[in-house]
Amino acid sequence: EELDLNNEYDPATSTFIPKQSGVYFLFASIEFTPTSVGIPITIVLEIRVNGNPRIRDREEFTSSRGAIDASGILPLQAGDVVQVFAAVAGGNGSTASGVGTRFEGARIS
Repeated sequence: EELDLNNEYDPATSTFIPKQSGVYFLFASIEFTPTSVGIPITIVLEIRVNGNPRIRDREEFTSSRGAIDASGILPLQAGDVVQVFAAVAGGNGSTASGVGTRFEGARIS
């Protein structure tokens, strides 16, 4: 955690809960390393609000290292629960291990 002006992010649960209703810009990214180089894997990254997918990106990778991000502008109510989820699907049991993650949320109106 680098900046949390309104104490809305809980790093223990990786949860963002806005204290004010408004329009928010949300951004999430992950960097990863596939366990089997050359075997295609699909990464799905979602930003969920109250358990419902609201922003989503899906990409295929075959390289030795990759990154994916998802961002968008959403109306949020005070108390909404915002979380980021990633899923990996690959042939021959291929998986990916995380290298780094990033989340940003800012009220813009």
